[in-house]
Amino acid sequence: MNASPNPIAGLLIAQALSQCEDLLIALAQVFRKSASAAKARGLDEATLLAARLAPDMLSLAYQVRILCDGLEGAAAQLRGETQHLQANHVFNRGAPEQFGPLVRTLEEVAPLLEQTRSALAATRAVLAGQEAPPTICLRLPSHTRRFALTDFVWRYVLPNAYFHAHTCYAALRAQGIPLGKGDLDLHGTPCYLMEKNETGGAQ
Repeated sequence: MNASPNPIAGLLIAQALSQCEDLLIALAQVFRKSASAAKARGLDEATLLAARLAPDMLSLAYQVRILCDGLEGAAAQLRGETQHLQANHVFNRGAPEQFGPLVRTLEEVAPLLEQTRSALAATRAVLAGQEAPPTICLRLPSHTRRFALTDFVWRYVLPNAYFHAHTCYAALRAQGIPLGKGDLDLHGTPCYLMEKNETGGAQ
């Protein structure tokens, strides 16, 4: 397959995937810190993984599973490899039993996030040399969702990824894990340059 005839769309997709990779790196950092804090404070990890922000929301363990399955499913869609995808690989809001195996400890999360990040990085490499499908079709049991390519990435994948990642952070914080906003910074690399003002202070 030839390189994409729309270089701007290709650039936007690559940028979005890179953002998701950064988000996964930051979230892995959050879970490593949380695992250490839980051990130091004697917190029960099963209780932490069962935590939910509201009674009608899925638990922390499910949030991790949805995030990873959804991003890996999105990557497969972009590569055109959809023959083995399940409904739970599209940020599906299905019943809990429709999802894959859940993590059992906090320490299991970071390797799972890294596996997903690697899938996104591999997809970026593939799409540098081939055209992504112009239309993405998500076939669910009751209906099919049809997206234009850039809408799928920017208006479906990215918002869902940030939602589930920040729900993980909020659930851990609500359970007493000492996290701050800086823990979700993109692995400590700011997106700005710090310049001193004439008064000598920094803003």
